[in-house]
Amino acid sequence: MHRGTEAQPGIVGRDWHRRALDRAINAGLDGGPALTLVHGDAGIGKTTLVDSVVAGHAAAGVTVLRGFAEDKGGAAFAIWDGVRHGLRAVVDTRGGDIDERRWEQLDVLAHAIGAAAPALVVLEDAHWADEQSLWILERMPHLLAGTRVAFVVTSRDDAVGGTRPGHVVPLSGLDPAEVAELLGSLGRAVSEGDVTELTAFTGGNPLFVRELALHDHAGRLPAVVGDALEWTLQGIPGDAMDVLLALSLGGTDLPRRVLEEAGTTAPGDLDACIDSAVRAGILVPDPRGRPRFRHDLLSEAVRHRAGRRRCREMHCALAAGWRVGDGSPRSAAEVAVHSLAAVPDTDVVEVADLASAAAAGLVSEGDPGAAAALLADAARTVEEHAGSDYLLRARLLVELGEALDLAGVADSAVEAYEAAVVPARRGGDPRLVARAEVGVAAHLNPLAPVP
Repeated sequence: MHRGTEAQPGIVGRDWHRRALDRAINAGLDGGPALTLVHGDAGIGKTTLVDSVVAGHAAAGVTVLRGFAEDKGGAAFAIWDGVRHGLRAVVDTRGGDIDERRWEQLDVLAHAIGAAAPALVVLEDAHWADEQSLWILERMPHLLAGTRVAFVVTSRDDAVGGTRPGHVVPLSGLDPAEVAELLGSLGRAVSEGDVTELTAFTGGNPLFVRELALHDHAGRLPAVVGDALEWTLQGIPGDAMDVLLALSLGGTDLPRRVLEEAGTTAPGDLDACIDSAVRAGILVPDPRGRPRFRHDLLSEAVRHRAGRRRCREMHCALAAGWRVGDGSPRSAAEVAVHSLAAVPDTDVVEVADLASAAAAGLVSEGDPGAAAALLADAARTVEEHAGSDYLLRARLLVELGEALDLAGVADSAVEAYEAAVVPARRGGDPRLVARAEVGVAAHLNPLAPVP
C-alpha cells in the first residue's frame, strides 16, 4: 500500500493531475507500467506538481532519486548524474567508445536502482537531455520491468526521444477561478474582469501570472517570462516568424489576402508557415478554425524578439497589404493604423491626414467609436513626432471630440475639445479655436449652438 497524494499548501488546482500522477507512480511501484511523462510549457508547474506528489512517497519510505538535464547541451549522460550521485554508483563517463560507455552506464544504473527498490526516479527537463541520456531512458524501464521502481520524466515536449511512457500527465493553464485563487495566495485582490484579462494574457500559466502580478514589467517582459517564451520560439524558421509577427501586429483575423500582399512569405508557403507554428504550440485554432496565439504573451514575445525596427517595417508592409483591399472604410482605417505605427519610418503629417480621412469614413459608416480610437492614436503620434505642428494637433483633437460626442462619451469629448484650444490658438486659426470652444460650451450649456 503506497501513500497517496493530498492537496499541498501553495498549489492551486491540479487535483486531477496529482491523483493521476500518484496512480501512475503507484502502478510503477507495483511492477506495472513504470514510466510517466509530465509535459507542459515552461512555468506551467511541472516541478511543483511532481514535488507535491513525490513528497508523500518519500515520507512513506520510497527511495527518491533525481536527475536534471542541462540547458544548451550538457555532457553525455548528464541527466543521470544526480541519480548516480544518490546511489553512489561510480562509473567513468569520460573517454572510450560511446557505445561501450552507454552500455556500461545502463548496466551499472539498472543494478543500482533495482537494489534501491522501492525507488522513484525523477528526471527533469528531458527536453534538454543529450542523446546518450535518452538512449538509457528508453531502455531502463524494460530492464527493470516487474521491479518496484517508477520513473517520472518532466519535459516541455509531449514526447521524449524514443521512449514510450506508460502514463502521460499533460499540464495546461489554470482557469480563471484558479488564477483568482493564485492571486489571492499572493495577496493580490483583483476584480473578476482583471482576472479574466490576466488569464487570457498569460494562458493561465502560473509562473507568468506570478511574475506579472508581483512585478510591474512596464511594457517589458520579465526576464524569467521572456526566457521561457524564447524557448518556445526556438526553431521557428524566419519566414514563419514573419507570418507570426504580421499576425501579432495585425491581429489573428488578418485577411489572407493582406498577409499575402504584405509579402510575409510566398503565397504557396503561407499554410506551411502557419502549420509549423501550430505544431510548435504557438498558434491554436479559434472556434472558427482560424489561427490565434495560444496566449497573448506569445504574441508579445514575437514582437519583443523582432525588435522595434522590424516591427515598424512589418507595419509598413501591412499598410501596403491593406491598400490593395476593397477600398472600404475598414481597409482605409487599417492602412492608417499601421502607417501610424510605422512612424518615423513614414511621414507623420501624411499619415495623420490618412487617419483623419479614414475616421470620417468610419463615422459615415456609423462607427464613431472606432473613428475616435483612430483619431486618438493619430493625435498621440503627432504630439510625439510633430508636436510643433499646432494646427494639425488641434484639428485632430477637435475631430476626436466630435467623434466622441457621436459615440456618446461626453466627458472624454470635453477633454479632447479643451486640449485642442491651446494648440489652435498657437497655430493662429480662429475658426479652429471656435470649434474647440463651442464643443466645450455645448457640454457646459446644452442650449449652446453645435458646430
